[in-house]
Amino acid sequence: MPDVTWISNEGEHVIPSVAEQLTRPANGKTVVAVDGVPRALVGPHGQSYERL
Repeated sequence: MPDVTWISNEGEHVIPSVAEQLTRPANGKTVVAVDGVPRALVGPHGQSYERL
């Protein structure tokens, strides 16, 4: 089986295991996570990026 990296870009509460790792509210932004670890908060259409 090939190596796979899971990248998600969902609302703050869509993936509970990602949401519970957030140290601050997303305030309407979506959460970019890599392999289940939150990495950034972004605007819904990519207009903003805030590294976590």
